[in-house]
Amino acid sequence: MDITNLRITAEDTPDPNWRFTVTYTATFTSAEAHNTPNQLFADRVRFWEWDVSDHDLLVDWTSERVFDPGAQSVIRTFVVSIPKDTIDTESGAEEVRAEIALRNHSIAGNWLTRFTSQISIGV
Repeated sequence: MDITNLRITAEDTPDPNWRFTVTYTATFTSAEAHNTPNQLFADRVRFWEWDVSDHDLLVDWTSERVFDPGAQSVIRTFVVSIPKDTIDTESGAEEVRAEIALRNHSIAGNWLTRFTSQISIGV
């Protein structure tokens, strides 16, 4: 399994939140995707404010979502709202990135993690 094609976008909402959408492609071997019985996988995401010298955890891991891929490549999406005052960790723009985790849930496998690129938002 692998995590590829990571993308993060942010939308400033009228309420006191930013809405982040994170998408990625989960890829699996033929055996993982079409094993009988099908193996289940789980994913989750967390968000960071990313600085040169230190990083602030904005939102810890979401609840894991268990799924049966049913194909060797599936696009997965998370939509998470984060309060603006949580993101505002310094003066000026904030650099935010997401960390995605994926694992084989059926065998309680280790988490594979990947980071999205950073996006800069004005809070």
